[in-house]
This record gives sequence, structure tokens and C-alpha cells, in this order.
Amino acid sequence: MIAFLQAKLKPGIDIILDLIDFENEVKKADLVITGEGKTDIQTSYGKAPMGVGLRAKKHGVPVICISGSLDQGHENLEKHGICAFFSIMDKPQSLEVAIENTDRLMEETVKTLWNYISYLTGKYIPLLL
Repeated sequence: MIAFLQAKLKPGIDIILDLIDFENEVKKADLVITGEGKTDIQTSYGKAPMGVGLRAKKHGVPVICISGSLDQGHENLEKHGICAFFSIMDKPQSLEVAIENTDRLMEETVKTLWNYISYLTGKYIPLLL
């Protein structure tokens, strides 16, 4: 398609962010929370959190990344606009156990993060889960 129809390659996250008008929406935000299953060096090669981080960074909006797990290289995303990383894993466990408990682990992580944000801002922000 590139050779015959002058098509252009575009990262999937850019297509999605354009479709949801992320550029205009992020301007109204104080904080963006993104995430994925495993955040590592591969994430900095164009996966969703990197795309979100780059666009939010253009507008000075901080981004927090919540992931199933964090591995080597996740810290490289700081230069792409992600200022904090959280793993939902609360103890060493197999992938199978983590998947079985994803709902609980995610809820606990988000509640903890939200309580911390409320504390830092000095405002009670209701969290509806």
C-alpha cells in the first residue's frame, strides 16, 4: 500500500488518540492515568502509555502509568511524559494468579493512588468504582 497507494505508516496509538480527540481533551485535564499489562523497555517503542505520555507532555499534563507489572526499561518513559509508575502486584505471584485477581488488584491500586492524590491536593475527591 505504501508503494502503490502512497499510504503512510502511523502508530496505532496515534490513530486511537486522534479518533478520541485526545489532543483537545487533555488540555482540560489536571492528570492522565494510563496503563498496560507490563510496562518495560518495549513500551518506549510506541505502545499506548508512551503515546499518551508524549501528547500529555506537550500540554504540561502529568501522566501516571498503572501496570500489571513493571520491568527493566520502564523508567525510560519518564522522558516521554510519564512521571510515576505503579504495579498492581501486591506480592510475588504467578501470572495465572495475578490474572485471576486482576479486578481486586486494580481496585486496590487505584484506591491507594486516589487517596494519595486527595491527600496531596488537600481535596477529597470521591472515587466511584
